[in-house]
Amino acid sequence: MKESNLIECAEYAIAQGIHKEPAFNWWVPHVIRKRDRLINKVVHRTCKSNMKFGIVIPRTVDEAYELVRKSGNSFWRDSIKKEMDSVNAYNTFHVMDDDERMPPGFQEITCHMVFTVKFDLRRKSRYVAGNHLVKDQPSYNTYSSVVSRESVRIGFLLAALNDLDLMSGDISNAYLNTTTKENIWFRAGTKFGNQKGQRVKIVKALWITWIG
Repeated sequence: MKESNLIECAEYAIAQGIHKEPAFNWWVPHVIRKRDRLINKVVHRTCKSNMKFGIVIPRTVDEAYELVRKSGNSFWRDSIKKEMDSVNAYNTFHVMDDDERMPPGFQEITCHMVFTVKFDLRRKSRYVAGNHLVKDQPSYNTYSSVVSRESVRIGFLLAALNDLDLMSGDISNAYLNTTTKENIWFRAGTKFGNQKGQRVKIVKALWITWIG
């Protein structure tokens, strides 16, 4: 196990409190240091790079619109519009009137757009909430599990053994059906058009970002 899954094994030893045992005492610190060095290198390279597949990735909506103006195509603008249309279709936000009072207990956060390029060179935009600003937020409220590679391989194996056909599907923005439990609001940005600057309450769930 130490050779085939060294990082997982080291982290497990620490979690179980057995990393000081003779079999792990010299090995675990070495593996953890190596893991941290690799992570730091990846983070360092990722933060400096703003290109993917030779395409410049904007960091803000204004930068995306500037790229549209310079390139003469509307890929990023269309991507932003598609994301905002998807979010608004589920009544995710309540844009407050100027004379409307904010209910007590609501906390202000920030929201922003993140961008990437898919393998087929389609531009992808995602509107996310800065959930790191919400105080005393338990992690179980925001954790979203994913299917492991081992589970997928087992599924392929069972299908092959039983001569079954495999099918897959994707429900777009399924999470937006969920009503948010947090009392949070933000100031509308450029992507809200003529509603920019108005106070917006988040009614349905959004993707979130964590910093820490």
